[in-house]
Amino acid sequence: LELAAFRLRAGKRAEAIAGLKKHLEQTRAKPETAWPRQIAEFLMGDLTETELLLTARTGDAMTRRERTCEATFYAGIARAANDDADGALPLFRECSENAVPGFVEPPMARAEISRLQGGR
Repeated sequence: LELAAFRLRAGKRAEAIAGLKKHLEQTRAKPETAWPRQIAEFLMGDLTETELLLTARTGDAMTRRERTCEATFYAGIARAANDDADGALPLFRECSENAVPGFVEPPMARAEISRLQGGR
């Protein structure tokens, strides 16, 4: 997912989608891979941002925090990749505010915030 995010931000959408499809083909669907698969489906355009965020914000408190952290980051990436800095910034901020220790998305979100604010 992180590699797909980097590819999207670099304007390499076709490479990102191809990599995600290859990963999904090689990964068997099971309960523990359901959430990452949903993120991948979102990045490929098969799941809407609204559906992703709604799914993330359901469940128990810890799952909700973890998924919100991830979902808002990837939704921010999708918006930033589509030149929607105004839409991406609040999502990156929400990811950072819901930081979960050990997750890679919060520091990446903070880097995106700096990058987007530096371009203004």
